[in-house]
Amino acid sequence: MKTETQSIDDRRFAQARGQVLRAWLALLVLLALSATCAHLHLGAANLVVSLAIALVKIAIVGWVFMQLRERRTALLRLVAAASVFALMLLGTLSLADLLVRRDEPSDWQKPQMLPPASSVGAAVATPQPARLASKARATRATGGRPSAAEI
Repeated sequence: MKTETQSIDDRRFAQARGQVLRAWLALLVLLALSATCAHLHLGAANLVVSLAIALVKIAIVGWVFMQLRERRTALLRLVAAASVFALMLLGTLSLADLLVRRDEPSDWQKPQMLPPASSVGAAVATPQPARLASKARATRATGGRPSAAEI
């Protein structure tokens, strides 16, 4: 026999399960909408539509999965307000930076031709084994310090 608290818990679980299922389906629909919007050529409206979809997704995740609706404490409200303020500040500063930049083209330079690959290898001096050996002996003799001739 079920007690009254068990039946209340069962109803709460069924409600929460239904709410999570609806949120999951809504997120899937919004995901499909985002993918579709990415392939459409809407110009500047594409950014606006994509950001609006992202904001709705954020709201669903916060409302349902982070349980912001049930937990209404002062600390939670303070953190949420500070987060929104920080995002608005970052967006505002980014927009201000974008608006004050000038689009100045740089001077055009004629492309330079590189020498063929076969002549590049010939121009590089290869170290001589005898010279390397004498340098190694001099380094060991001075204890790893460069000699006066090397400086």
